[in-house]
Formats: sequence, structure tokens, C-alpha cells
Amino acid sequence: MQVKVQVYAILRQYIPGAYQGPLILEVPEGTTVGQLIERLPIPRELARVVFVNGIRQEPDWVLREGDEVGIFPPIAGGAPEPGVKDAAAPTPILDRAKGLVLE
Repeated sequence: MQVKVQVYAILRQYIPGAYQGPLILEVPEGTTVGQLIERLPIPRELARVVFVNGIRQEPDWVLREGDEVGIFPPIAGGAPEPGVKDAAAPTPILDRAKGLVLE
């Protein structure tokens, strides 16, 4: 079956032609998002966010014929190194503002 794959940001440097648009890949029926990523010449740890047909999916998601897959590296944030203060941690002011928006 065929799926359309687009990689973004620094992931493009690992796949020749990725700057020119999506790749059309032939994969076996039953291929998961994780298996698709393993087939690509990109470091697995850099494939952090995957969308299938515009919806974020986990590595165990089974692809279907004609799916459009977008793969993104970590853009910002993430887990801090052990012992390093997380600069992105919410502050009390942000927590209060967030509560106002949600309520």
C-alpha cells in the first residue's frame, strides 16, 4: 500500500529530496507508524511527533492506504536533563492565567 510522508525541520537533512515535497512510500499492509519511522533514514529519537491525516498518532497506530503522515522533530521543550531546572515549567502566574482561559 502507498502512504505519503512529509518530514519537517531538521529531519529533512536525512532524506534526499525531502525538501521538494512529500515522499510516496510503498509499505506492507498492517505497517504501524513506529515501523514506518524505523524504515526511514532518520534518527528514531528525533521523530517525536507524528500526525496521520492531521491527527496526532502514537507509534502503534496502523497505517492505511493513502494515509498522509507528517513527522516532526522535537521543536522546543521536552524533559529536562536530570538535575537541571526546567525553564519551561509553569509559574504560578501562568497557572492562574491558564485557569482563567479554561474556565
